[in-house]
Formats: sequence, structure tokens, C-alpha cells
Amino acid sequence: MNNKYMYISTFGNGEEQLHNLFYRQLFQQDIQNQVILSNIDFDITRSILIKHKLEILHTAKNMNDLCQQIEANKLDFDTFQIVYLKHPTLDITYESRLSELKEVGFVIEGEIDVKHPKQLLGLTKVGDTYYFGYLLTLKNNTLQHVSKPNSYSFACSVRTARILANLAMKHDVSKSVIDPCCGSGNVLLELLTIGANPVGNELIPKVVDIAKQNLSHFGYELDILNKDIIDIKEWYDTIILDIPYGVFVPIDPAIQDTIIKACSTISNHLVILTNEVMNPLLAKHGYTIIDQAPVYKGKFVRYITIAEIK
Repeated sequence: MNNKYMYISTFGNGEEQLHNLFYRQLFQQDIQNQVILSNIDFDITRSILIKHKLEILHTAKNMNDLCQQIEANKLDFDTFQIVYLKHPTLDITYESRLSELKEVGFVIEGEIDVKHPKQLLGLTKVGDTYYFGYLLTLKNNTLQHVSKPNSYSFACSVRTARILANLAMKHDVSKSVIDPCCGSGNVLLELLTIGANPVGNELIPKVVDIAKQNLSHFGYELDILNKDIIDIKEWYDTIILDIPYGVFVPIDPAIQDTIIKACSTISNHLVILTNEVMNPLLAKHGYTIIDQAPVYKGKFVRYITIAEIK
């Protein structure tokens, strides 16, 4: 079966496990050399881990066949630009890439505009196959959420919060989701940004106000519950939990136990961020570990775990 889409990821050293977790959960495959070929149509504006999305129009084993296909398709744009997509296994010189871009551009009707093209196109080679199609390139779309009225250095980062949001909602943002220990609202903000309709809860009234201020700063209004987690009775499709872990004073393990137990009574699906591997505690309350990966913040490491009650 021919794949309809190519996704090209971008990540730094030490993030391979995190990216593989993301791609396993959303595309059912590990990423190879930062490239994923899939029939799954994913909105990359939701993600911070995907740099390019290519909607594949044509594939070929050589440039001559590729150009013949493109010419037969009679592509015609007012203005367009073709970007040669680079990835770690691309073994083509800069001069050769320029030459191939010119070959493809020659068989497309329209004017080339590298500054403000009306249509962005992509070209690349993976293995022995050339790929060409419509291109969407994403800039870092979480930067606007970094500066908040209220922020804490030990809070879940914007980047991690966006990853958690995507892992919880996957391809269905209509699912019911709760962040039962929402703190200053980082995860809630990213859920709202990708189109979800989350429920937030926070035990401390002052922190509830802080979360509301942060959301309001970006134009979101959300009622946030002010309850002990054990008093939440509604059922949810999924939970995102950045479990309290005690930055300066170690938290009582019994509190963490209580929180996990309470989660098990309101959802069968949990995406949890912890400061240590808590698999035994999750298993104690009926959860099976589905997937797991470390996430780094400087020298500080935490763990994203996806767990289900089956």
C-alpha cells in the first residue's frame, strides 16, 4: 500500500525515546532516521515534534520518471516554492539537490517565489525512492505560551505539556479529559490549544486563581474545579496527571498512592508524568503499562508513562 504522507521529525540528542513514544502512540511505528511514512493524516500544528508534513503526490525511483509524472499531472500555481527536505540518511550533495529542484520546477506551471509563495511543495529522497508533494512546514508553535503571568521553574514545561496533550487525545480531541492536579494550568492550556475541551482540578484555591489567570492571558476561559481528587466522581475517557512530587520537600508517598487510586476510579486510561518510575504503584491500582519514555529538562529527568486498566 502506498503511503499518503511523510512526516519529518526534529530532535536533539537524548530525545530518541521520547520521539519513539510519540510516534508509536500516534502512528503505530517507531521513527527511523527522523522520517515516518504513513497513511494517517495528522494535523502537525498540534505537535512540536514534527517539522515537516509532505502530502505525497508522486514517487519514483529516478528523477526522469518523477518529472514525467509531475508534468502529466499538469500542476499549475500562481506562485510556488519547492523545498528539498533534509534528513539524516539523505546522501545528495547541495549541488545535486539544486539541480533536481530545477528539474522539478521546470515541469510545473507558475512563477517560483521563494519569499511569499502561494503553494509550498516538497521534494526528498528516502532510500532509493524520490518523494514529491504538497508541503506544510511548522515553526515552534509553543513559544507564545512560554511567557505567562504566573510561572514556576519546577512546573511541567510548555513543550512537555504539549506532548502530554497529544498523547492523551491522539486523533480524537473530542474525548473527555481531566487534569486532576492542574497546578498553574500548563497542560490545560496545551489541551485547549489543540482543540480539546478539558476539565481542570486543583486542590489549592490560590493556585486555581493562578491557572485561570494564565489561561485568560491567552484568551481562554475555563472553569476549574477546586476539589480533593478523591471527591471527583465523574468518569473520563482519559486523565493527564503531572503527579505532585515535591521539589524542595519530598512528598509523602501515601499522597501519591491516594492520587493514583483516585485516578483509577474515574478513568481506565492515564497519561502520567512522574519524577521516578512508578510502575509498581500503578500496577497496585490495576494499571497496565502501555508505553514509557524519559523526558529531560536540563539535568532533571522525568518519565512519561501511558497506562490502562484493562
